[in-house]
Amino acid sequence: MNSRGDNRLIDNRDGNVNLPLVAAIVGVATIGGFMFGYDSGVINGTQDGLKSTFGLSEAGLGVTVSALLPGCAVGAFLAGRLADVWGRRRVMVAAALLFILSALASGAAGSALMMILARFAAGVGVGAASVLSPAYISEVTPASMRGRLSSLQQIMIIIGLTGAKVREADDPLTERVEFVRKAAGDRFDALELNLAITAVPAEGETMPDLSMTRRYAAGLSDEEILAMHSVLTGSPSEMADTLSEYREKYGVTSITVQDNHIANFSKVIAELR
Repeated sequence: MNSRGDNRLIDNRDGNVNLPLVAAIVGVATIGGFMFGYDSGVINGTQDGLKSTFGLSEAGLGVTVSALLPGCAVGAFLAGRLADVWGRRRVMVAAALLFILSALASGAAGSALMMILARFAAGVGVGAASVLSPAYISEVTPASMRGRLSSLQQIMIIIGLTGAKVREADDPLTERVEFVRKAAGDRFDALELNLAITAVPAEGETMPDLSMTRRYAAGLSDEEILAMHSVLTGSPSEMADTLSEYREKYGVTSITVQDNHIANFSKVIAELR
């Protein structure tokens, strides 16, 4: 009871809390929420690439895209029991390792099955982090701000979803492919998606001559022109990697090159083979 006769409980620990340390712990703990939102949303922009790269049917695409969610259920189901045995912090570290390994496996996936397994593993990490992060935050934060900080997990999920959509919206080629998909409807799968290359570095160079490109990109800076998908930079092997990424991400099936770039582009073709 305080001097005014109130019966309210007073938490005297709040004044002795290391707030910067608490903020750092909460920030790290809520990364799981961000990954939940980001992994759920970012897959939407890769559907065309997944379908063309792995030759997926609509059902196969659905399984690949949704593989995260069964993993979430498994991770959430097991997290509590594992935390009782190993401790919350160790299980959260294991979830973080799953995030890293699943990201590497997704990037290196050579088949739809490997992609599904990688997404499932990411889901296990997401599910575990979603259960344990709020509990862990509530344990390490002062009582006076416990509710507010615990709710950051939900906010980070929304931030992750928003970040995935913003990343997709910043990609003009994704927008164009989506426009073609909507316009073509059921005929989209039969279409050949062609990418026109307007600038290629000369032999021995890594930066292209932009003089031709500037003619139809008036008003754009050199940095903006170099960021265009039709402008290639780097060595032949690096350009080949870029085109392979376009093929996987956007479903590009053919490439058109201006006559004056054919000789230089032949080395890129050799790397693609």
